[in-house]
Amino acid sequence: MSYAEVPPRVEYELTPRARTLTPLLNELVEWAASNLAGIVNDREEFYKKGLSCSHGGE
Repeated sequence: MSYAEVPPRVEYELTPRARTLTPLLNELVEWAASNLAGIVNDREEFYKKGLSCSHGGE
């Protein structure tokens, strides 16, 4: 499909296989929404303790 627009328009579409992920992604979004308060609280507690993420066994 071609559009005479500036800037040019690009349309994207998921493949049938990618669309099979939709229910899983919806569940992930629901989980995140229902656990948001706890996640925020845990993060605040983590930073209050002065902990940080370290990589490489430091």
